[in-house]
Amino acid sequence: MPFSEDDAVEIASASKEAQDFEKKHPECVWNVDKMKPKDTDAWIKKHPNVTVTTKATPLKGLWLVELEELDQEKLVIIISPDTKTVVDVKTEKLEAEAEEEEEEEAEEEGE
Repeated sequence: MPFSEDDAVEIASASKEAQDFEKKHPECVWNVDKMKPKDTDAWIKKHPNVTVTTKATPLKGLWLVELEELDQEKLVIIISPDTKTVVDVKTEKLEAEAEEEEEEEAEEEGE
């Protein structure tokens, strides 16, 4: 059976990082996406010591599971569909969207 979005979410949600992020941000949004082969190759080249496959054949695509608290921070979990494990986790700070900032500035100028 091929690896699916549900499989990626199940593996990600079992990770301590995802559980901690959800406790901190219970209203976070989950996004799941499969990396393009070119992006997977680039990621593997940047992380040569990480085991992402159990076969000699190249991996077609890693999966990204993102937990995002809008305008605050995002947790990115990268999963190997071959080993069915989390191979990387990183947190990114997010900035408020430019459109919202422009609206706030316009409101301040109008006061």
